[in-house]
Amino acid sequence: QKNGKMGSQMKKMMWFIFLLSLIVMAKTEPAQAVTIIDTITFANSTFATDSQSGTGIDYTYHHLLSDLDTTRATIASATLSLTHLGNLDDGPVREVWMALTSDGQAIGKLSESSSKEKEDEWQLSQDILKEITKSDPWSLEIGLSEQTSFNGEKLELHKSELRIHYDKSALPTTPEPATLFLLGIGLIAPSILFKKVTVAKKLTVTFKGNER
Repeated sequence: QKNGKMGSQMKKMMWFIFLLSLIVMAKTEPAQAVTIIDTITFANSTFATDSQSGTGIDYTYHHLLSDLDTTRATIASATLSLTHLGNLDDGPVREVWMALTSDGQAIGKLSESSSKEKEDEWQLSQDILKEITKSDPWSLEIGLSEQTSFNGEKLELHKSELRIHYDKSALPTTPEPATLFLLGIGLIAPSILFKKVTVAKKLTVTFKGNER
């Protein structure tokens, strides 16, 4: 009965060590929340000039995140801000400017900036986030379109800023040497103990046999 209890305890110990080894080997660091900002400062006298009479894109530019390692990166959210000057914003008759993606998705409407520089900021939709991440490196092409039927309106561009928040999942961590050493001892010790118990059993049986 004593040997049976010892065998049961041995099994429990082996299961505990097995589960411990799985936890140690499969341990990973939590995902890291990271923010990257890509800024475009336009040269002096950079203008978007209406030439499409409200039927197309009048000016385009790109945010290209070439320095971003997108391996194991998942985009969470993003905003786009545009600083400009000279927008009358007196539509629908004369001047209304919109920011769009390359495939025509609306980013947002530009505010009035006829006499003072204005910064507009828009939260990008999930569809636009997909547009950003479908290429490697991540990128966003922005198109500016004057929406009225009149031509010749000019919008002076000063700065554009794309701010991306993304999660970076880490690779599984490599267990430290000390951890592996302790784990190894934990795996070896029960086997040594099990051998000793087995040998003790054999000696006891032999001894009893000699008494007969």
